[in-house]
Amino acid sequence: MTPQITLQVYDQAGNACDLQLIVREQTGQGTLTIKNPQGEVTQQFALARLRKSQDGTTVTCHVGIATATMTIDQDAAPPRLHIVARAFLPLFHATYTLSQEDQQPLIAWLQTLQLATLS
Repeated sequence: MTPQITLQVYDQAGNACDLQLIVREQTGQGTLTIKNPQGEVTQQFALARLRKSQDGTTVTCHVGIATATMTIDQDAAPPRLHIVARAFLPLFHATYTLSQEDQQPLIAWLQTLQLATLS
């Protein structure tokens, strides 16, 4: 079975989006999909060389030639999810708000993934 999680998040303008993260633990690859409220895919990224922090708040990977980082800012109220991909310059940067109810399951899910750990 391939682990996956789907969360409802809100973009900077307050619009709801569904964020789906699918991880193939054996290969350290995955897919990040962002859908609008109508279920249409607005962004999709193929992820390679996935690594995670031990506390489950940070994931790094490669998206094509870019290095990407997904970080959960637990200290913000409400919590935020920052996604940045860069190859010398930022290629993609987004900040999403997530509910307190989704923050803990996301962190717990990331902690259980069998991925290489960031040093």
